Amino acid sequence: METPGDSLNETGPGPTASAQAESELVPVQTATSVRTGSGVYVSCQSNVSLDANGNLQSCILASNSSIRTGNGVYHTAQAGTFISLYTTGYWQQGTLTSNSSIRTGNGVYHTAQAGTAVTLYATGYWQQGTLASNSSIRTGNGVYHTAQAGTVLSLYDSGYWQQGTLTSNSSIRTGSGVYLTAQAGTQVSLDTSGYFDTGTLSSNSSIRTGRGIYVTCVSGQSTSLYAASGYLYTCVLASSHSIQTGTGTYLTCGAGYRLTLNSAGYYMSCN
Repeated sequence: METPGDSLNETGPGPTASAQAESELVPVQTATSVRTGSGVYVSCQSNVSLDANGNLQSCILASNSSIRTGNGVYHTAQAGTFISLYTTGYWQQGTLTSNSSIRTGNGVYHTAQAGTAVTLYATGYWQQGTLASNSSIRTGNGVYHTAQAGTVLSLYDSGYWQQGTLTSNSSIRTGSGVYLTAQAGTQVSLDTSGYFDTGTLSSNSSIRTGRGIYVTCVSGQSTSLYAASGYLYTCVLASSHSIQTGTGTYLTCGAGYRLTLNSAGYYMSCN
């Protein structure tokens, strides 16, 4: 890049300090009023993205904005934060200005915390958000677990627990009918039937594999199951195990290593 002294072999001084400072200023985009899919206009300050119809898809808001959800309720999104909308113009994701009561797919309401992002389904029901208080959440098999205030809770469109942080040790049914205890203060994911998918065990636990053998998984580490069957997918081993591969040979996975199996219970990896 040429400098003022390079052009035409000029030997004069370079830019002054004030001129140099001025050249480094970042231009500020003027707030723009943008039409949404519902016909309402929203004031955006930057990062405007439009959908195929030319309506607002997402932007950084220039001011607090009241946004309609898919079930006709309005929530106020915070100025200076990201907002994304469905093609209908209804709330998909945004940051709340105040604690807000939001309906779930099963008709229950939970309060999402001010200043945090919340994602809603197209129906306007809770998909993901940060809880303002401890909340009892129904699972797909009718059991309730308590999710911790100040943590992110994800729900299925049915309104049932998908992923959240437990307030206490909780006994959770697996797809095979066995129960595992997930550790307080850790995240647990359940499938749509309410069965254990991924979580942190509160104690060492013997878990069945797809081949019908049992391995012992350590507490305090993430363990995942094939949720529908309840068979082990991956965990950190509490003791050494000899595991059959798909070709019929056996490989040993040592204590403290993470074993991963396929749905039939055969060795995939140990690391």
